[in-house]
Amino acid sequence: MRKPNLFIVGAPKCATTTLHEYLARHPECYMSRIKEPAYFSRSHVREDIRLSVPYFHSETEYLKLFSDATMKHKVVGESSTCYMRAESDLRELHAFSGDPKIIALVRDPVQLVSSYFHYMRHQGWEPLASLQEAWEIQDERCGGRVEAPSANRPDSLAYRNVALLGHQAERLYRMFGRDNVLILISDDLRRNPVATGREVQRFLELTYDADIVVPLRNTARGARFRSLDGLVKRHPKSVITAKNRMKRMFGVKSFGIRRLIDRLNSIPLQHSVDSRLRDEMRDFFRSDVALLGRLLNRDLFALWGWEGNKDVGRTDSGSDLAPGG
Repeated sequence: MRKPNLFIVGAPKCATTTLHEYLARHPECYMSRIKEPAYFSRSHVREDIRLSVPYFHSETEYLKLFSDATMKHKVVGESSTCYMRAESDLRELHAFSGDPKIIALVRDPVQLVSSYFHYMRHQGWEPLASLQEAWEIQDERCGGRVEAPSANRPDSLAYRNVALLGHQAERLYRMFGRDNVLILISDDLRRNPVATGREVQRFLELTYDADIVVPLRNTARGARFRSLDGLVKRHPKSVITAKNRMKRMFGVKSFGIRRLIDRLNSIPLQHSVDSRLRDEMRDFFRSDVALLGRLLNRDLFALWGWEGNKDVGRTDSGSDLAPGG
């Protein structure tokens, strides 16, 4: 059974799903059918969720996600956006894989936080109604005090930690070496997908296939009916137990009912950050963005419109290139 040698480690809401789907189309690349297996992050997940996911229980179950990979596949990979922000996860991944290839995607951290907050709301994990409220309690959440029993992984709500991309990129280079790490800016993937795709294939030493198209799309979603959304995503424990028993009885991983209802109940979502909150968030992330810019040799302040007072009065709209990515 083959081990993965490629990990797309994050960040969330930065087009990781787009990249996962793009690579899955290459004949020399096998990407796990389940995106976000999060095997190396299992210790951070709520206990009841861990107990219901077979590949959290053993390495053998995790490796079954790649059982269809053959010798024709130079690259065997998975994508879990939670790995990038946790050094303990990366250490376990490194010990497990030896010398893997690592790809990370980054974007304007203010847009990332806004997009991720609304995604957490849509998932039913974020109990607060506004980004302003969530930002005001980031000290508590980043300190490990998260009061959100519905969140599968409570530290996902520590948005400041999730979006410290400069420090995370620096850690990736230090742990895996620059030759084994490719950090992409999601803006480049959106604006020039052909050149970015060529860069990814070259990094992975794949036979270049120009016919593979990057599947770009806007997928920021909200709920059409909040009450239905809550009913589907927050089952009582007794319902969860019965559902898991039925899955084992029929030998299936999912009945697909939740995904179907979620798809029918979803609508496109447009969201923006209030200019005062935006400026507060930029002040917090400014030194980290400067670090990321130095690491990538890019002027990210200019790219993301943070220069001087040119952007006073503007708001940052959030949109995603792919679901869960």
